[in-house]
Amino acid sequence: MDEIATQVQDVIEGIRDELKRLNHELTAVIPKELERARSYGDLSENAEYHSTKERQAFVEIRVSQLNRRLSELAHLRVETLPREAVGLFSQVVLEGEDGNVYDYTLVLPEMVDKQPGLLSVSAPRAQALLGKVPGDEVRLPADGGAVKVEITRLVNPWGEEV
Repeated sequence: MDEIATQVQDVIEGIRDELKRLNHELTAVIPKELERARSYGDLSENAEYHSTKERQAFVEIRVSQLNRRLSELAHLRVETLPREAVGLFSQVVLEGEDGNVYDYTLVLPEMVDKQPGLLSVSAPRAQALLGKVPGDEVRLPADGGAVKVEITRLVNPWGEEV
């Protein structure tokens, strides 16, 4: 449980770091770039000015997205995660009808690039697995269609095999 809370806190800190960097860009860097671009004269044909304004709009949207994500994460309660079915931070082993074995741990989207075997809870494959239990057969989205798998093992976020 503490490990999960630490992982969530790491994600929150990463978002806060990105917000800090973007807010600095919005309040210090972009205004200087806009002022410099204005000094070149006619704004209607000033590519540097328009490029900087586009960057400013992008950064403002990203800041809004990150603030919304922080709000979502603030409401995440580890103790409410499912114990008996696939959910966030569950480890699930699947066997495909072709004999392939898949081993995933469902994590927050911000965590997927940190190590192999992690599957974003918002990914289509994870969405197909949510709420399922061992023995359930599931059709997972795959390149060129879908693959039929059976859930052969489930370990909940507390390390209990279901």
